[in-house]
Amino acid sequence: MHELPTLLAVPAAWASHRLTMGAGLRLVFTGLPEQDDAAWEVPRELRRLPAFPGRVRAHDAAGWREAQLALPGVWRARPLALPLPPSVAGELPRAAIGIGGDLAMPVFVPAGPAGVVGPPGAERDAATRRVQLATGAAPAVAESVFALGGPGRPTPRVILVVRPTVRSVREVARESHHGLVEPRPVPLRCVVVIDGVASAVQVLGA
Repeated sequence: MHELPTLLAVPAAWASHRLTMGAGLRLVFTGLPEQDDAAWEVPRELRRLPAFPGRVRAHDAAGWREAQLALPGVWRARPLALPLPPSVAGELPRAAIGIGGDLAMPVFVPAGPAGVVGPPGAERDAATRRVQLATGAAPAVAESVFALGGPGRPTPRVILVVRPTVRSVREVARESHHGLVEPRPVPLRCVVVIDGVASAVQVLGA
């Protein structure tokens, strides 16, 4: 007997129903009362989101994340993330390292120790200079994040990953990192991790 994919649309009150408990993928629409979100075990940071058409919280083996269902010509909702520019000119404040995050806004990092990891070369050198300008101190530089820490050298709060890959981002980010790595490298498109939270950033060359 062949198993076929099955899709069930259920009311919010069915969070503990036997038909939903074994689902490999759960899509919980936004706009629900917080108690319903809690019943579906939606993380606190994804609860109480506005009810945009087609906007859901998705859960599978990779964990929870916000997602937008697409039905062309039917659902028109605010995008989850704005596109980043392919390059950044010198119009940003001195303390900004570039344009990034879901809103494609200037990204500022806290002053103090920072690290830059990635393959050696002109791109890493340019990113290192920008981090130094933004933080006021020369960052630690290495090919891997594992070379930054160690006895007497705690891992910096801020880590900039040059030429990021899925593997290198997993080494530094404790939370979901879906969509942060480009399928084709973009010059100075980095991942910046602040206190374990990762964002894609188009770094301003220095």
